[in-house]
Amino acid sequence: MSIDQAEAITRKLPYLHHLVLPRGVIDLEKNIPTQDVDLIGPTATLLIKDNLHPALIYLLLKVASQVHGESEIFEKKGEFPENKDYQFALNDDAKEFYKSGTPFWHRYLPFWIATLVQRFIFLVIPTIAVVLPVLRLIPQFQQWQIKNKIYKCYGELKVLENEIPLTATHAEAQIFFKRLDEIEQKVRNMKIPLQHSESLYGLRSNIQFVKTRINLSEGTP
Repeated sequence: MSIDQAEAITRKLPYLHHLVLPRGVIDLEKNIPTQDVDLIGPTATLLIKDNLHPALIYLLLKVASQVHGESEIFEKKGEFPENKDYQFALNDDAKEFYKSGTPFWHRYLPFWIATLVQRFIFLVIPTIAVVLPVLRLIPQFQQWQIKNKIYKCYGELKVLENEIPLTATHAEAQIFFKRLDEIEQKVRNMKIPLQHSESLYGLRSNIQFVKTRINLSEGTP
């Protein structure tokens, strides 16, 4: 039967929808029904758990489009699936489906391959975007470590040089030589890449210079 207040009822009860059974849609020749019939009815809602995999969501919506996408008595072609139930939050992947349709890779690839592609796009690519800058920083960090070792030895050498008096006894000179040997031993144990060899040889030259200073202070050039 036709409901006179169909539109008003659906405004008050959002889970119901105003449906019109058009005149003659049942039988055009016999003109059944003889006039438009206003009806109300709920829309079947597809509910999922929050942890359902996105690939399965796209698959469900794709099948729903194939099954319910054709025109029927109450709906036009392509009208369903559609979000018409506002009692439940719409899944983010479903929003994307309604906005852009089936993802490109799901249209032309088998389901299992499309799933792998989707994982690659949403997991691997963001991971690469994070990892690449980190990988670029590794060589810089290694160079900083190498320079830090060299500069640390330079610092110890500078402190030692500043402590050398104009004149020193033999015993004092031996103490300075011992400290200098410790610095030199650190330099020998360093594993330095070829591009930093110049800095390393410069450090060794300065060590020899400080040795000369100690000998001069002791009075034995």
